[in-house]
Amino acid sequence: MTFSAAYDFTLDRYRALIRARRQRKGESAWRHYAAVSALYVLSLVAVMAWHGTLPDAAIWSGGAWWPALGGLLLLYILVAAIDGVFNLAVYPLVFRRYSQANQHIDVTIGDDGLRWKSNTVEGALKWAAIQDVTRLDDASGAVLWIGKIEGFLLPADSFESRQIFNDALQFIERKISVAQ
Repeated sequence: MTFSAAYDFTLDRYRALIRARRQRKGESAWRHYAAVSALYVLSLVAVMAWHGTLPDAAIWSGGAWWPALGGLLLLYILVAAIDGVFNLAVYPLVFRRYSQANQHIDVTIGDDGLRWKSNTVEGALKWAAIQDVTRLDDASGAVLWIGKIEGFLLPADSFESRQIFNDALQFIERKISVAQ
């Protein structure tokens, strides 16, 4: 059995690959912001404790704790804003340097593995090289993982129909389970 797909690797597809990395790690954006904010707060407390500048306990018991909560909320918003800066500024800069940026990619999925070809690169992966498959949360495609952060994007709209995409994914998942 053989499946074919074709797509242009755009900035939006690159962003989908980044979201898939987070999804694979079980990381939602909100949990990520909270975890990073908590890490900043713990680091600040550790530095203050090291220098002996922690606030007196009387401050907290007297109801003056609300500025600390406000600061934590502000920190959470700042971390979210930094993520926005990455999405709007950093990822486009990184994407432009990517060898497959804005390249048309043709994909063939068959019994021997996955093959792809663009204007500048072509390659193949045997089924044993693919570790895992992540279906994107928004159902826009899937990523075939060949390493911890390296993956091959398969957009759903690159196939002739959604049904062919689903059939191809089932085929891929069967082949990977047999190869491992």
